[in-house]
Amino acid sequence: MKTTFNSIGLLTAIIIFFMLFFPAISCSQMNSDLKSTLTNGIELLENKKYKTFISEFIPPKKLEQITNQVSIEFYAEKIFKKKRAIHMLSGFKAALGKKPIMSEDGNHARHEYEASDDITFKHLRSNGENSFISFVKKENRWYVNDYSLPKKK
Repeated sequence: MKTTFNSIGLLTAIIIFFMLFFPAISCSQMNSDLKSTLTNGIELLENKKYKTFISEFIPPKKLEQITNQVSIEFYAEKIFKKKRAIHMLSGFKAALGKKPIMSEDGNHARHEYEASDDITFKHLRSNGENSFISFVKKENRWYVNDYSLPKKK
């Protein structure tokens, strides 16, 4: 019985130590490596957290251009949700299992995939080109740089 209490006390001390010296990881910290970036983006998009996704994944200068014209809430609900979210989710999911093409400096990554790799793009791509999503790393964070929007038939 005494050993059980000692073990619980030790475990509690270890948990407190980690909570004090290793605080929870924020989305920004998770986005420092590309695989975590993709996983985090998929989670946000699947949970329809578009405002958070936009804040975390749109490069700051582009986000500033958007918010100079409309509020981030308006953009998230009226534009991104209706026109871009499904394509972004498809791109993130397709990219997760693929090795990116990296720039020499390691700050640009491009994931290419065939239309058949993703059900959303399968019926929308008409020109036979591969779809892609590219990322740029700025200040140790990955942002969406560009992506191919499917062309309708």
